[in-house]
Amino acid sequence: MPDLTTHALFAHHVLPLLDQSLQDKINLHPQVFVLGAQGPDLLFFRKAVTGNSSLRKFGGMMHHSKVREVFDYMQNTLPSKKGMEREVLEIYCYGYVCHYFLDKIVHPFVYSEEERLKPILSDYSHNALHAKIESEIDSALYAHFTGKPVTEFSVRKEIGVSSSEKWIIAQFYTGLLQTVYGVNAPALEVDRSITEMIRVSSLLYDPTRISYTAGSLVSALIRPLRSTASHMKPKSVAHDVLNLNGRRWRNPSPPSQCSELSVPLLFEQAKQEVLPLLEQIEQTGHFSFDTSLDFSGRFPEAD
Repeated sequence: MPDLTTHALFAHHVLPLLDQSLQDKINLHPQVFVLGAQGPDLLFFRKAVTGNSSLRKFGGMMHHSKVREVFDYMQNTLPSKKGMEREVLEIYCYGYVCHYFLDKIVHPFVYSEEERLKPILSDYSHNALHAKIESEIDSALYAHFTGKPVTEFSVRKEIGVSSSEKWIIAQFYTGLLQTVYGVNAPALEVDRSITEMIRVSSLLYDPTRISYTAGSLVSALIRPLRSTASHMKPKSVAHDVLNLNGRRWRNPSPPSQCSELSVPLLFEQAKQEVLPLLEQIEQTGHFSFDTSLDFSGRFPEAD
């Protein structure tokens, strides 16, 4: 998946292009919208260091199976909510839709980069290489759009939701996971996962570079920790990770896809696809759009 910064940038690029009334609504809870744009990634952060939380598995499930059913759950559940709860959840779900579209459109390029770099970085595991590519895209794309180093990105400012907003979202996930996947995810665990997402992610942008340097050293010495260290954001990226030079690339996974598009152009494609759908959802309450591909841009796993 594109990483946290890329999804936050996407939310910020989408927002000013929406109808003013929808912009005003989202701006009541702006961090909720950006957190929503992280999609189910928030589940990956519960006990992120030890990795022994079932929420991490559930996050993977939400990326690869029952994609349509999740959006149907949103469509069927939101009308029953009232007041602030409905307001927060609608805004969160708008962000979640953004996550889906950006993920499925950018992921094929990331997989192509994995294939290209495997022979060069053969000592990296699949997860570590995937994380390294996405972290470099985060850094390069942030610099591309803002002219600033990614170390100036503030996780707390972007997704630091209030306690009440966080609890509403956590309860929503509990109901969603039980109804769609038949699994138990206590709201308190989801709430803690959001808290840990903010804490852990903040370390990845350390402007002093102490965390980045230490992480690089540790990953070199202890290979199993390389995947975690690969999420740390490099202050700058020397090579063309965004494919601004238009190198031809191929998605190694079905559906087959060849392209010369850069990451900023894929970003723009996702933006143009999602904008009318957010307006549609706001006007009709219907999450009716094509979900034939999962968040990876692949055909969903069979149930």
